[in-house]
Amino acid sequence: MSKHREVVTPSQLYRHLADYLGMVRWGGKSIMIQKREQCLARLVSTAEVRPGKDGKRRFPRPEYQHKSITPRRFRSRMSEYLYRARFGKQKVRIESRGKIVALIVPPGTENS
Repeated sequence: MSKHREVVTPSQLYRHLADYLGMVRWGGKSIMIQKREQCLARLVSTAEVRPGKDGKRRFPRPEYQHKSITPRRFRSRMSEYLYRARFGKQKVRIESRGKIVALIVPPGTENS
């Protein structure tokens, strides 16, 4: 899988959320969210998640429990989740119809 990185602002992400989530899920892109040259968070594909000790990717893993949201909720509370990712080092998964679409991870983590 080739890693394509793209940088967007929160307002661009808000306006074109469905497009960016599609690029992350189907295109394998990693999207950096920046505001005034400061990284707030990253949207990454689930393929970038390191496997567990047994070599399998399982969801929900302990660090993602009770932190799943829908795209609609993420859009309505985007600033809150970006703040949590940047300052709280919290990881969140975005799910739609029972499928994981993307993960929000803190900006400093290479592999979630």
